[in-house]
Amino acid sequence: MNWKRQPPTLWGTTATAVALAACLILSAGCSVIRKTPTEPADDLRAAIEESVSDEERRADLLALTDQWEQVLHQMADELIEGRNKIDGLVNDYGSEREDFEKFFADYAKRRTEIADRVVVMHVAMKDLATDEEWASLDKAAQRMTKAVLSQDLAAAGGGI
Repeated sequence: MNWKRQPPTLWGTTATAVALAACLILSAGCSVIRKTPTEPADDLRAAIEESVSDEERRADLLALTDQWEQVLHQMADELIEGRNKIDGLVNDYGSEREDFEKFFADYAKRRTEIADRVVVMHVAMKDLATDEEWASLDKAAQRMTKAVLSQDLAAAGGGI
């Protein structure tokens, strides 16, 4: 027998590289579990459908979810608009102190009005649900809030 080491052949090197690449691709593909994209409120809607047995309260909670989602979109729009306006004021060297004061007063008023609407809807949802139901709905509601704001702000080139 010939125990001497043979030099690597082109076939052996290529086969090894292909096998290694296949293993890397397969391991990378298996390690990532992709969820199908969903609307931010779908998780909360599913939690309501699953947790709330009373049809009337379920319908009210689903309607409030839709309204809450719309208000969150309005909140994100307000944040984006406010950021754009303040950028405009900062970049305009002719802006006066009064321009900034007016902007901040108007912005705070609009933002407070929207935030108040979000709180009212949150409290209304909590009042409609029992304590046991709310335990599962609260986490889904928090995820929806974060998802709507994150997606809208990221689409506008910013983030939370």
